[in-house]
Amino acid sequence: MKVFKTNFCDQLEGEILYNIEVISLNKNHILVDEGDTLNKIPVLKKGLIKVYKEDINLDKEVLLYYVKPHQTCMMSIISCLKNSKSIVNAKLEVDSEIILIPSDKIRQWNSNYPEFNKFILEIFMERYFELMTIINELTFENLDYRIIKILKFRSHNESKKIVNVTHNQIAKIVGTTREVVSRILKKLEKESKIIIHRGEIEILDL
Repeated sequence: MKVFKTNFCDQLEGEILYNIEVISLNKNHILVDEGDTLNKIPVLKKGLIKVYKEDINLDKEVLLYYVKPHQTCMMSIISCLKNSKSIVNAKLEVDSEIILIPSDKIRQWNSNYPEFNKFILEIFMERYFELMTIINELTFENLDYRIIKILKFRSHNESKKIVNVTHNQIAKIVGTTREVVSRILKKLEKESKIIIHRGEIEILDL
């Protein structure tokens, strides 16, 4: 079984396979809560993980990035290497299979294998550019564009035209109210770009 897309030396590949645990979890399962101490690092085998910051008092959240198959969470890696608590939340967007790797092994491989250290740096760079994109969108792009992008991403990732997402969930992701999202979605529906169903949105022409 291939855990990461990167090809490591046979010894490291063997150590990775020997130390992993594979679990299946349902959609909406909270994988990481802010303040958690991570004893194991999740690597996504199948599914989709949303990594975000949340303000419980305001009932709002800001999407940081998604973790796709064969990827792991940069913020979890940082918490692992610093041996500190998580500063983000992570939740499953669909039913998923997760590969768990002990945190002490991540630290050990990062110290002992230059190729693994390079792999970690590549994760940081990839996530850094994703975060820059999010900041750019939050600053300069309108809500219509951001909502369309979320729907297109979910549709592509789930390989289906009907996306299981509510108006309230979209509102949390883009940091606005449900009423604003509903108004934009109704406008898109009038333009024959989507069809709104209960708890679902059908993509026609985005």
